[in-house]
Amino acid sequence: QKKDSTWIYFGENDSIKSIEIYKNTVPDKTWKVFYENGKLAEETTYVNGKKEGVHKEYNEDGVLIFEMPYKNNIAEGIAKLYYRDGKLRSSGMYHNGLREGVWTKYDADGNKQKELHYKNGVSEEKEADEEGKVRGDEGLMVRIAAKYWKLICRVQEIHRQKEAR
Repeated sequence: QKKDSTWIYFGENDSIKSIEIYKNTVPDKTWKVFYENGKLAEETTYVNGKKEGVHKEYNEDGVLIFEMPYKNNIAEGIAKLYYRDGKLRSSGMYHNGLREGVWTKYDADGNKQKELHYKNGVSEEKEADEEGKVRGDEGLMVRIAAKYWKLICRVQEIHRQKEAR
């Protein structure tokens, strides 16, 4: 079926799971995904099928926890990650989809913990994880991939539920 309108997917108890807008089968305007409690989980704006503007994610309490700017479907601009309470956890610049320049990490009290310097997506420093193992960006990339894999699975489940109705 050709998609050329607003599609609303429902979860259990007829709660809205997501709202997608298509123009000539291409993603368009702001798409939204919701938690079971009805609160907004994330929102992404599309222009001609490509991400454009700031993608935002929220926790189950409605607190903003992640912002990623996009231009023409590529990460471009200042990204921010927040603690569950909404305090800034880290921030830094993306250029052409890669980390660039200074990235700053903060503790839960808002104190600057560390600055990492990036050039073309590669950290000039190595960082120790909680177990003291030294790592570069690969740990972050694995976490990002796992997060988006969960998102893809969740969207696929929403689509399967819709088709089953």
